[in-house]
Amino acid sequence: MIKIICLIAVLMPFSFAQAVVIKVNAEYAQSLKNPGENEFRITDPCKPLPLSVFCNDNLSRVISIDSDIDRPLAKGGTWWERLFYHSFPGEKTVQLFNENGLSVTMKFAMTHTGYSIDNPFFVVSDAATADVNSKCKLVDYVLSVEGDKTDTLFYAIDASNQKTGGVCYSRDFSYWSQYPSPHVGKIRKFYIGYKLMPVNVGAISNGTYKGKLSLSVGSTRDIDFTNATYRYPTVVDLEFSLVVRNHLKVVFPPAGNKVVLQPDGGWHHGNKTPSLSGVMPVQITSSIPYWIKLECQYLSTVDDSCQIKNNKNSSLVSMSIYKKSTKGHVLLSPTLKKNFEKNEPLSNGMFLFKVNKDKVKDMINYPGSTYKGAVTIIMDAMIEPVYN
Repeated sequence: MIKIICLIAVLMPFSFAQAVVIKVNAEYAQSLKNPGENEFRITDPCKPLPLSVFCNDNLSRVISIDSDIDRPLAKGGTWWERLFYHSFPGEKTVQLFNENGLSVTMKFAMTHTGYSIDNPFFVVSDAATADVNSKCKLVDYVLSVEGDKTDTLFYAIDASNQKTGGVCYSRDFSYWSQYPSPHVGKIRKFYIGYKLMPVNVGAISNGTYKGKLSLSVGSTRDIDFTNATYRYPTVVDLEFSLVVRNHLKVVFPPAGNKVVLQPDGGWHHGNKTPSLSGVMPVQITSSIPYWIKLECQYLSTVDDSCQIKNNKNSSLVSMSIYKKSTKGHVLLSPTLKKNFEKNEPLSNGMFLFKVNKDKVKDMINYPGSTYKGAVTIIMDAMIEPVYN
C-alpha cells in the first residue's frame, strides 16, 4: 500500500475593510407644527460642528467622520490636485424593512461636502473658493495659521447635482504660493451633508423599518478624494431606523371643540337633582394601539379629574370625561395615559363630559352663574421614536 500525503495551499487575496457606522433615525408621525397632519422628520439631535451649517431642517443633517487619508496637492497641477476635490455620488435608493417583511423606500442624497486637511505648504487665499466649473459653492471655511495648519472647507452641492452626482473642486492655488512642487495633505476629518426623502410613506403600515446603505471610500468609489492613500475609513455604513406612526387620524365635526353641559333627561325634574352631561362626536381611524390623556385648564387637587370654574365666585366643580369604546365608557385621566386597541377602518364614537349629581347640588346654590373650563384631549400612537 502506498500512501501519498499531499500538502495543498490556497492563497486567498483579502483585505480588511475599515468601516465607520453612522446611525440615522427618523420618524413619520403627527406634525409638530400642524396638529392633525403627518410629517417626516429626522429625530437625531443636531450635533454642533466647527461649521456654520450642520442642521438645516427636519429633513437634513451634516455628519463628521474621522479619517486618515493622504491626497496630493500641487500648484498648477490637475484640478484633482487642488486644495479641495470630491467626486460625489448621485441619489441613492434604500429599502427599509419591518419585522413582518414589509418595506418602505427611502431616497438618500448628498447636499454638502467638505473636509479638514493639513495644508502646511500653500497660501490658501481664494484657493478655497469653488471653481466656476465645479458643481458646488463654498459656504464655510476655517483657515489655521498655527500648529499643523489644518484648513476646514465646506461646500454646498448644487441642487441639480444632488440627484445626478458630480464633482466639487476648488480653484488653483494662488500665485503667491511658494511651493510649486507636489506635496501631500492629510485629510483628518470629512463632512457629509445629506437629506432623506421617503417614498409614499403615508401608505405603509405602522412600525419600525430598518435598512442600511454602504458608501465606499476611495478612488472611483462613492466618496472619492482622487488618487489618494486611503487608510481609514474605506466604507461608511449608514444604518437607518424609521418609525412610522401613520394611521392615527382624528376627525371632529366643524366647531366641534365646544361642549355645553345639559341636565340628563331635561330641565324638569321636580325636587330631584339631575346630573349634567354633554357629548363631542369624534371619528378615529387607527391601525395600531393608541393612548389618550387629558390636559386641564383647571386640574383638581382632590381627585384625578379636570374642573370647570364659576365665573362669579371662582368655585370649582370636578367633571368626569369618558371615551366611548367597544368595551363601554372608559374614564380618561389627566395624569395617566389610557390605552386603546386599534379600531375598525372607521370608528364613530364620542367623548362624554359629565358632572355627577352630588356636584350639581353645589352648583345650584349659585343661580345665574356660568361654569367654564378648557380641556385638551391628547392622543398618539403607542410607538415611540428611537435615537442614537
